Parts: sequence; C-alpha cells; structure tokens
Amino acid sequence: MYPFPVEALLNSVQKRLAEAQTVDLYRGIENGLKNDIQLIDRDGAYTEIASVSPQGQVYLSLAYCQFLLLMCHIGLIVHESIAMESKFKGLTEDERVSFRNSLEDDNSRNCYLRDIPDFESAVKYCSGLIDIARPLLTANPLTQQEFDDILRAVDYNSPIAISANSLCVYGIVFTLLHEASHVILGQDLMKKGTVQEEIEADHNAFWALSNDLEGKQRNTAMMGCICALTSLLFFNPGLTPDENFPHPREDDRLFSFYDILKSEKNSYTEMITILLAAWATTFHVENFPVLSLSYEDSLARQRSFLSSIGRVEA
Repeated sequence: MYPFPVEALLNSVQKRLAEAQTVDLYRGIENGLKNDIQLIDRDGAYTEIASVSPQGQVYLSLAYCQFLLLMCHIGLIVHESIAMESKFKGLTEDERVSFRNSLEDDNSRNCYLRDIPDFESAVKYCSGLIDIARPLLTANPLTQQEFDDILRAVDYNSPIAISANSLCVYGIVFTLLHEASHVILGQDLMKKGTVQEEIEADHNAFWALSNDLEGKQRNTAMMGCICALTSLLFFNPGLTPDENFPHPREDDRLFSFYDILKSEKNSYTEMITILLAAWATTFHVENFPVLSLSYEDSLARQRSFLSSIGRVEA
C-alpha cells in the first residue's frame, strides 16, 4: 500500500509544533518527553488515537489522522455548500448571473468558490465519503480496495481540500499537544491517569493554540480543534467509559471548548452541528434531532440529546 494521503501533512504538523510558544515543550523534554513521534496503525487497523508512554514516547494513529482528514473535508464541503445556497437565496436572478460571471476570473478566491458543490451534490458526495472512511474506525487492516477508495475519494490538491487540510493539521497538532501536556504538566505516567489529568491536558493544549495564534490562523486552528474533538465521537459511538483509560465523555470534551469559542464565530457552531449530524447518520442513532433552519437551535437540541442519555446505542 502507498502512504495515506494525510502523511503529506505531517511536515506541516511538525512545523506548527515547533512554532508553539505557550506550551513549554522544552520543559516537557526536560521531563522525559521524546522529541520524535512514533506513527502507528499504518495499515489502517485502528488501535488508539494517540498516547504517551511512561518513557515519554508519543504515539499517533495514522488511521485516526486519515479519518480526521476525511471528516474535515466532509464538514467543510457541507458547510460551504449551505453557505453558498443561503447566499443565492438572497439574490435576484440578475444578481445570481452577475455573481456567476464574477467567478470566471482565475484568482484563488474564485477557484475556491467554484470548487463548492450545490447542497444536494455535497450531501451525496459526503455520504459516500463517510462510507469510505468507516473502515478506519475498525481494528481490521484495510483491504487494498478500501485503501484505493481513500486515495481516490478526494482531490487533495483542490482549493477546498487545501483548506480542509489546514483544519486537519491543527486538529493533529491539538492531539499531539494533549499527549505532550501529560509530560509537560508533570503527571505520573507510571500510574493510571485520571479524568482530571485528561481535562488538564486538554486545556493546556487548547490554550497553547488559542494564545499563540491570531486572526485567520487562529480561526483555522480553533476549527481544527473542533473537528478533532467532534471526531472522537466516531471512535466511541456508544459514549461508553473505558475503565482502563479514564477520559471525560467525548461530548463533554467537545462542548467545554465550544462554550469558550461559540461567541467568537458562527462557523464553530455550524461545523459541530454538521459533524454531529454525520455521526448520527453513520451509526444510525435513533431519535437524533433533525437539522432545523437555525444552526444554534439544531446544536442546542443535539447537545441536549447527547447529555440526556447515559449511552447511545450505536
């Protein structure tokens, strides 16, 4: 098999990690954090998202990273198709013709806008992407056909894919900073971790990205965090606790940071709503709230649904 497409992003991940200032990676190295990252699940057989060993070695699942990349594509494509449809509804026919004509110039913005499918096509395409991504959620190695499907599923160099790639890069950076934070914060890796230690690692990673970046780059990083946190539900669709590896519930992890970000940009609300709808569709979750015209209302009902139950049958 060839390398996963997501592996082309790992140099960018390393660069973003090297630029991190708020998180004290040097302190982590002094505490025993290894300076390299060991990649696992290269054959697509998922074992764990990421971990750090008692010796300070960080491990990262390529199966997870590739799944995250596909989820970033799904979220962004559906989000942009809805935004484009909403824009068109507010235009007269003459304005629509004028807008289409304006896209003929080959600048980067127009190339991006031309890459956005209509909503119906976006939903159909993304439904296919979910089917292609599902084998990455299992402990079984990918077949050659499944791997080929992933390679062909997306034009990873298209304008909209490049934007999705950026979200994925920051989602992976957040994941790695979380693992590094266990060492940076001086947590005892020889003992079984606690939920509180996981919360502290989450916050250390999140605020490192939030405080280090500004403007559009920060928005991209925060959206990447949102995608990474939402993707966790796909790897534990039953939202069941793991006694061997205590963590906060996946929805609690997601919404703890959403509550910090929600007043900044509507796109955070929109992305979570879309990806949670994809999650419910993937696992055929019964009685999951249908999307309404308001993202805020939709997400509030999705959140209430998740919080009101102890287990979602997947």
